[in-house]
Amino acid sequence: MIHLALVAFLAQSAALHRTATPIDSAPERVAYDATAAGELWARGATFKASFDASGATYVPFLGSAAPRNFPVSLHLASVSIGGAPVAFDAAAAPQRTGDRVDFDRGSLVERYVLARDAMEQLFVFESLPARGELVVQVGVESELAAVPSADSIRFSGAHGSVGYGRATVVDASGASAPAKTRLVDGNIEIRVGADFLAAARFPVTIDPVISTFPIDSSTFDDLHPDVAYDASTDHYLAVYDEAFSATDHDIRVRLLSSTGAVITSGYVDSGSGNWTSPHVANHGGSNQFLVVANDSTGTVRARTVAASTLAMSAQFSVGVGFSPDVGGTPSSGSTAYYLVAWTNTIEGIGSVVETRAVRTDTTLVGSAPLFVGFDNSSPPHVSKSNRGFDWNVVWSEAGDIWGSRIHLDGTVVTPEFPIDTSASADEAPSVSSCLDSSSRYLVVYARDAGVNRNITARLMDDATVIDTVDVSDLEGDSPVADQYDPAVDSDGVAFALVYTEFFGFPSADDGTYLATLTPIGNQLQLAEGHRMLSDSSSADETRARIAANRPSSGGAGEYIAVWEAAGGSTQHGDIEGGLFDAQSFTTFCYPGQDGVRVCPCSNPPSSVGRGCDNSAATGGAILSETGAASIANDSVVFHTTGERPTALSVVWQGNALVSAGAVFGQGVRCAGGALKRLYTKNASSGAVTAPSGNEPSVSARSAALADPLSAGSTRYHFVSYRDPTVLNGCPSGSTFNATQGGVLTWRP
Repeated sequence: MIHLALVAFLAQSAALHRTATPIDSAPERVAYDATAAGELWARGATFKASFDASGATYVPFLGSAAPRNFPVSLHLASVSIGGAPVAFDAAAAPQRTGDRVDFDRGSLVERYVLARDAMEQLFVFESLPARGELVVQVGVESELAAVPSADSIRFSGAHGSVGYGRATVVDASGASAPAKTRLVDGNIEIRVGADFLAAARFPVTIDPVISTFPIDSSTFDDLHPDVAYDASTDHYLAVYDEAFSATDHDIRVRLLSSTGAVITSGYVDSGSGNWTSPHVANHGGSNQFLVVANDSTGTVRARTVAASTLAMSAQFSVGVGFSPDVGGTPSSGSTAYYLVAWTNTIEGIGSVVETRAVRTDTTLVGSAPLFVGFDNSSPPHVSKSNRGFDWNVVWSEAGDIWGSRIHLDGTVVTPEFPIDTSASADEAPSVSSCLDSSSRYLVVYARDAGVNRNITARLMDDATVIDTVDVSDLEGDSPVADQYDPAVDSDGVAFALVYTEFFGFPSADDGTYLATLTPIGNQLQLAEGHRMLSDSSSADETRARIAANRPSSGGAGEYIAVWEAAGGSTQHGDIEGGLFDAQSFTTFCYPGQDGVRVCPCSNPPSSVGRGCDNSAATGGAILSETGAASIANDSVVFHTTGERPTALSVVWQGNALVSAGAVFGQGVRCAGGALKRLYTKNASSGAVTAPSGNEPSVSARSAALADPLSAGSTRYHFVSYRDPTVLNGCPSGSTFNATQGGVLTWRP
């Protein structure tokens, strides 16, 4: 699958946020209408779109005062592989299924997935006739002027603009690489490299972040960004350090809408106090943020900021020390507290980690700070939220990683404990919020791997290490890539982390990347790896920080990241941001790997990520998924490759995990509990797609089988298929095989 996003960037801030619920408000879901001439119309909150045999047209809302509409029309112009053209049906009619519109063009499916504020364009290739560089050209017609930018191709006019996001190609195993996206003779051209496709497992996906956007591109030197989210207002608050002079730094705050547009700006400090190193957290029940920073006297300073208006409290002091961080409380939290942690130096003791709970009215809890760690050599990091239970606090001590857990009332739950005391040199860690109704969380840090640094992740349950993975190895990173300074958060179901990657050739360059990890049983599985947020050759993108935007309703899978970008002749720092919609599908159940049993018929897969091999010697069948696992907008489609050519196939769903796997014919399954047959198909050239045509969606089919899905539901999937030739002495009744497994976590 090849997937890219078309996202509207609006000029009118009033159209970008809401602080109340008026009778006449923007639609929460996309509305559809079909004309007698076969034209399909869609109406979202910030756009209209139409689809007919000529292609798709996107009409952004540029404000009610705009003199007329300024549409952007798209049509598939050409496809080639290795320089040879790939034929397709240019006159295919659109077919709508839920919030998905498909043009079946024979050799590929051109797909549009619509949401309230955005429309994504995808190209789905089940296979390619050859290997080589894949080039897709999209024809564009618009009065808006097409201008390339660092993160997109923008179509701009006097009243606003539309951004067509640059893309990253991802294969079925999670391997990824940038896909060149540029303007060529008025067309949008997307190029997927031959080297990537030569080793790729199909389907492959070009899947960008929802959007990237500038937060502050002024001539000031801006640095040390952080961000938090308020659910009730659907607003983000970005904070950062703005250098007015070498001895006078101010703390800037910008209130952002759900699409990243700046609503309003202000200063937490703009005097002569030289505040630095800001951090921010949200208290959902109070619709409020708390911003903390250092001042030049060695004092931890703070100020609350209203999530709807940017109204601020008076400045106040939290403690003595430096490098503070702060954690918040979701709307379901039972206390009106934040937790602030920082480093202090005490004569005769040395460096210590101190914490103090702060009420939303700015009063401090207790008579003095609590000592939670000693001899720390890096600033402490606090989880963005306590999830209504406990905060996680981590720091490093001379190359080791330590932690503590603090209850929602500010008292210590678990005193200082080791997380990683191995001989490896480990750097400043970051810690996520806990999973929903759980004491499990993720700690990430950079580890010295010899010639470079890799990102290590440890799944924790209170003070116990459950699993450890080298994220860089899982991603298949280049051995010369130096990856460091990670930050992590959780949406309550899975984890997303951002980090900086340095390459020294052909020229020195730092970029910002993202990965997502899903815990399946007691093991971490890479869902998406090495997703590029920003990696411009003309700037260094560093110090990325991340926040989930549904801190009190897990499973949303939506995140915001912010980072520094410094480059050009002035080398001044700008602040950029990106919105990311995490993958809801994670593959697992690899026979002979991660504690899963081996294939029963001496038929191991040809590579990790496949099911057991079959009598057609395909190396094993592969299950993948496209679309969104959303209760409100279900567009999930399952795909298989590598089956026997015309095998009778069944798509299965289970509600329980069989972590070690169970024999299933000539294969292995890890889905258990109440198994449901979702769809039955005959493979074509060893491939199956379901649902297709008029078949019910996955959520509708599940409900019809007495297994209704809700937000946060987790289901385990695999596909079985007939294989009448029984291999290597297996029982004669073992005339079927299975793909590897896949997990879906459903969002609202």
